[in-house]
Amino acid sequence: DGSRTALLCLGPVCTQAVEAAREYAGKHGYGPAVYDMRWLKPLDIKLLDMLAEEFDRVITLEDGAVHGGLFSAVAEHFASRGASARLEAAGIPDEFICQGTRTQLLADCGLDRDSILLRLENDNNNDING
Repeated sequence: DGSRTALLCLGPVCTQAVEAAREYAGKHGYGPAVYDMRWLKPLDIKLLDMLAEEFDRVITLEDGAVHGGLFSAVAEHFASRGASARLEAAGIPDEFICQGTRTQLLADCGLDRDSILLRLENDNNNDING
């Protein structure tokens, strides 16, 4: 449950999203809703329509490529429906990623708990990370 913002997750990054949402809610008394997509195809159209209707801001979080992944699928669906919810993305950018530990790579791509929390705190952050 949550309000204003929905975090739409795909993959293991959902754990990071839940932790960030709990911390945000503890600070502000309300927090974002977190949805685990579980799979990309077939796309859960009913869920996406509900998100577009009930939330002002939807942030996709995926430990895969943003372009051609969850964000692209959601953006395409929202565009086809004329959805007014602001859509943001965090995921693997379309560029070479240096080697590192999973923890380092998640932080570099904005997918760790602290990066997600910072994105939630910065409501004006509507650029695509990826």
